[in-house]
This record gives sequence, C-alpha cells and structure tokens, in this order.
Amino acid sequence: MSGRGQRPEEPRPITPPDPTLATRPVPPTRSYIARSFGPAATSDIQRTARSMTELEAEADPATHPQAPENYYPSVDETRKLLKEVENWAFVEDDPTWGYYVFVTTYSDSAREKLPQALANWVKVAQKCLSIGTLPIYSDEAFRRFKFNVVEDRDALDGASVDRVREEFRAQIRGLHLGEGDNEDDDPGTSGFMPPARNQACFLLDEAAITMLADIGSLPDDAVRFYRTYNHKTVTVVDGFWDRSRQDPRETYRGVGQLAVAGIFIPLMAERDVSS
Repeated sequence: MSGRGQRPEEPRPITPPDPTLATRPVPPTRSYIARSFGPAATSDIQRTARSMTELEAEADPATHPQAPENYYPSVDETRKLLKEVENWAFVEDDPTWGYYVFVTTYSDSAREKLPQALANWVKVAQKCLSIGTLPIYSDEAFRRFKFNVVEDRDALDGASVDRVREEFRAQIRGLHLGEGDNEDDDPGTSGFMPPARNQACFLLDEAAITMLADIGSLPDDAVRFYRTYNHKTVTVVDGFWDRSRQDPRETYRGVGQLAVAGIFIPLMAERDVSS
C-alpha cells in the first residue's frame, strides 16, 4: 500500500531528566570500589597477557572447532576484539576488557542471586567468544574479560537510567584518564576515551538479575545458542548521550536493551527504547 499523502511522523517529545538529579545531585567524580567478576578479576593478566604478534604467530586454522576450511581471520570477531584491546594501551595500561555494571536493586532476593547471575553471564560471554574463532584467540580474550560491578545501596537503589548515566560518568571522570580531566575543566565533561567500558555501562535491576540467575546449561550448537540468548536482554546505558543535543526526530535516546550474547558491541547492537 502506498504511503503517498500520509502525514509525516510527528517528532517524539524528549522526556525531561530525572528530577531527583536536581534535589540529590551526583558528585562530579566518584571512586567506587567495584567488585570484579570474570577470569581477569583474579588472574595476573597484567603480567601474562600475550601480544597479538605472539597469538597470530601460533594461530592455526586447523584448530577451528567447526569448519577449519571456512575460517577467515578478517571476519573473526574475537580476533578483532583482541586487536582493539591492544590498541587501547595508549589510553590506559590495562590489558583487560569488559564493562561496568551498576546494580539498582538491593532486595534480599536480588543480593542472594547476584553472584550466580554474574557467573552465568560470564559463562555466556565465554561461549560467545568461542564462536567463529580459533581457541588461541578465544582463550586469550576470555582470560582478559571481567565485569566491574558497582554496588551502593544509598546511591543506586531504585536509580533511574539518568542517574545511572551520571554515576557512570562520575566514576569515569574519577579515573582521570584524559588530559582534559583537571579542576579547570567543565565538570560536566571529560577527556575520557575508549575502551568501551569507559563509554557505556550496564544496569541490573531485579528482573535482569533473576533472568541471568536462571540461565542453565548452554546449547553446544551456535545457532541454537544465539536463538535463545538473543532474546534475553539487559539494559545498556550510553554514557555519552546528551539530552540537550537530542534530535526529537531520532528514536535513539541513549539507552537500549542488549542481548546477553551481544556484549562485543553494546553501542551498535542495542535496540532503541524510550528514555
């Protein structure tokens, strides 16, 4: 059916910011001591991380677990991830990768389920890293992976997306990663750069924690795995989104739902939702 003569879609109003940010503002910087989950939380990865030069010298397509004859390095997402992480070294001397996770619920049930939820999410990440790549790359990428989990009942219990975004920005500013981060700068900005963990974060509420805690065994088949886990999502918050610059004709509002199997590219894989 032709759309001729139909009225153009009206711009969607931009919702106002969380009013509690005015009455209970987030400090310009934070120094949360995050709890880390994942192999890189405990291993001596700073000393044992292997360079891409080493890995590529030992990479053997014959070790590809599915179809060695169809392995192409140029489309290997795990290999690309490792190269990206190595390129981040000029920003911060940290060979790990992962994301900040802000917990916004503190019920007894949520606190009890949280460790299992994160262990399951790490397990899903390990499965993702093993698909379409060689063991030498997937093993190294997984060794370097961790979630930095921020828990603070007073600051985060019931926090809105807007508040989580401001808390995340304050945490990154507190790391003083960019040259622009000094007391003479606008406190609302920062010179922080990639890695991705400095650009976006995850928000875990009661429903997300329960969903992750209930994950059971993972299918061996990659197609079945993605069919199942592309429909289980968590909230991802864009730390760079600026309400004052939002075009009402655009649907993206700085927050989305990301498949738990899609942690490689949180800002590209998200599905838009209202903010």
